Amino acid sequence: MKTIIFILFVATQILLLSFVTLGQKDVITIDLFSIDKNECYSSSVRPVYEILFRDKFYYKKKRYKIRLPDNKSEYGIAFIYYTGFNDNIIPRAIPVLIEDFKSDKPRFYLDTNNNLDFTDDGNPKRYEKDSLIRNGTSFRYVDFTIWNKEQSKNPYKFYLLEMTDTSSLNHLKNSVRTEKKEKLAEVEYWLSEIRFNKVAGEFLINDESFQIIIEDSYCNSRYGETGEFITIKCLSGKNSTQDQWKINQETLISLNHKNYSLKEIDPFGKSIILEEADCRSKTKFHRGDTIDNFHIKLINGEETYLKNYLYQDKYILLYFWGTWCAPCKQRLPLLKELYNKYNNRIEIIGLANDRKLSKVKNYIKKNEVEWINTSVKSTFN
Repeated sequence: MKTIIFILFVATQILLLSFVTLGQKDVITIDLFSIDKNECYSSSVRPVYEILFRDKFYYKKKRYKIRLPDNKSEYGIAFIYYTGFNDNIIPRAIPVLIEDFKSDKPRFYLDTNNNLDFTDDGNPKRYEKDSLIRNGTSFRYVDFTIWNKEQSKNPYKFYLLEMTDTSSLNHLKNSVRTEKKEKLAEVEYWLSEIRFNKVAGEFLINDESFQIIIEDSYCNSRYGETGEFITIKCLSGKNSTQDQWKINQETLISLNHKNYSLKEIDPFGKSIILEEADCRSKTKFHRGDTIDNFHIKLINGEETYLKNYLYQDKYILLYFWGTWCAPCKQRLPLLKELYNKYNNRIEIIGLANDRKLSKVKNYIKKNEVEWINTSVKSTFN
């Protein structure tokens, strides 16, 4: 009798262990590292404004007090996207002061104290001795790192590039609206930055290799915040593919016919943990889906289908943009030039990602945008 009980006990334990093993969710822990500068993307081009007064400047209809290093030099100023301070004086930006901005050897001050006092930020920086080569083009650049008290564990690093493409600058200057007491600097360069705001790591699923990239989209030295992006590239096979997901509480990542949730993202970009999820993704479309029967509600209230534009022997460009998006505004003159020149061969469908449809309508009317326009909200909801 004792032998029978022991055998039953052992058999029960084996069954329980089997059940636990089968019921375990796949958990993937990935170590992350900063990516090489050659894999970092350049930002949109930043205009340079001239400082017209010695104790103040105006930007986007607001007046700001400023303290300059001296009262003799000529100064320009540019604004780099950055949200690392708890309360940025310039909303979503950190200013760069440019001393002798019209000369061939300007000096750059970064307001790392967030106080618009450029006398307490240390010595100014000059362009590095060696140029930066990107895609066969040479750029002069300044190397900056922001160490502020609020993000001391994870500094924010970027290169400030000198952009001198005259034809592009002429288009950009026409797209920038200046208010009273604001003046674009009369120089043959604007600025851009290479942001070191991405971390990456590699992992395997069923012998298939993947790379995951997380972007600090808000440029505040923190990773994994709602609204930022994760990109995953499949590195196996001849034709590598990649997909991108926006981070939120319901984000589900589809890999090898499985869905994974974001269990944990280290805020300083050191690691990420993916956990297999039981539920299905709520994503409306997936890579490879056919969307020719895609319903579109136009800005003017008309309703139609994407397929109605696919039989006109034209290329279709789906252009996602927003009235709040500075790069979109800078790109508009080039896009209009393309459309005016090739509208017999290309059709553009603009999808505006704005909360208020009235803003989209006003922007389209003011800028004489002639192609088809809808909104992301009315179309995808």
